[in-house]
Amino acid sequence: MKKYLVIGAVVLLLILIPMGLWWFSEGKVVARRSEQLMAMLSIEAGTNTMLRHAKVLGMKGMLAPTVEISSPSIEPANGEFRCDELESAYSWICRNAVESSFIVSEFQSVTIDGDHAEVIAIVDGFMQLPKYQPVDGQSEVTLHWNKQDGNWRLKKMIWTSY
Repeated sequence: MKKYLVIGAVVLLLILIPMGLWWFSEGKVVARRSEQLMAMLSIEAGTNTMLRHAKVLGMKGMLAPTVEISSPSIEPANGEFRCDELESAYSWICRNAVESSFIVSEFQSVTIDGDHAEVIAIVDGFMQLPKYQPVDGQSEVTLHWNKQDGNWRLKKMIWTSY
């Protein structure tokens, strides 16, 4: 009986150790961080003000001190912004958006180079504001992440119509 327990434990370890190494690899961590950012940008219709405000508070931990954004469809969103400026802009979006949805449909590449990472993904995006819809459809999104204090923080975001 003990023999089967030992064999079972060894088999379990042979399965769990590689899975753990894969799950916690830098590439998977950065990919999950990218999905987390898109989920944070998603706002369900009818979400109450308190939940929307909580998203704004969570945004700070995702951003580097300055973030460069390039988005051809939203001209005022282009440039380099301080973290507090982006929090303020996102707060406005959270207060005014009817709804938004950003879902990574495909990761094209995840590249890690030391404390820098680049993620290229196809994102299905939609944002409805009261008077217009600035985002609707697929985009190729390139995210540049820098590792700071053990966390990956967004440094640059490039949206390209797909």
